[in-house]
Amino acid sequence: SLLSVGKIMSEVKVHLIVACYQKMLKPEWSRELLERLAANERTIAEEKLGQVAFNFCKNNPTGYYRMNLTNATEREVALRLIEISNEQGALVENMERYYKARKGGRRDFFPPVWRNAKVGNRQVIWTPSWVLPEQGILEVDYVYLIRPP
Repeated sequence: SLLSVGKIMSEVKVHLIVACYQKMLKPEWSRELLERLAANERTIAEEKLGQVAFNFCKNNPTGYYRMNLTNATEREVALRLIEISNEQGALVENMERYYKARKGGRRDFFPPVWRNAKVGNRQVIWTPSWVLPEQGILEVDYVYLIRPP
C-alpha cells in the first residue's frame, strides 16, 4: 500500500541518481544529487556506485584506477577515461612532436595518459582505436594533461 509506494519511489530515486551520477557536466552537480537523498537512500546509492565511480572526477581524473569491467558503474568510469583520452589526442600529438624535435637529439616519448595499464595480466598499450574488453579487471595509472579548473 502506501509504504510499498514510498519504498518504490525511494528505489526509483536511487536508481535515477546512480544512472545520472557520472553524466553530470560539473562534478559538484553529482554531489548535489546525492545530497537530495535521505540518509538511507544515499547509503544505498553510494554502495551501488562503488568506490571507483563515487571518487571519479572528470575534471581531474588523474589517479590510480582498478575497475571491474563487468560492473556497470566501474565500466562507465573506464569509458569516461577513454573519452577524455580521445579528447586530449591533439595535445598528446603536439607533445610528441615537441619531444622529437628538441635540441640535443630525439628523445623517447613516454605515453603520458595511460601508464602501467593492464587487463588481467595482459599489458595494455592505449591507442585511440583500443576497444575496452567486456570483462576483466582494468588497472591503470591515469594522467590528465590539462590543468584542472
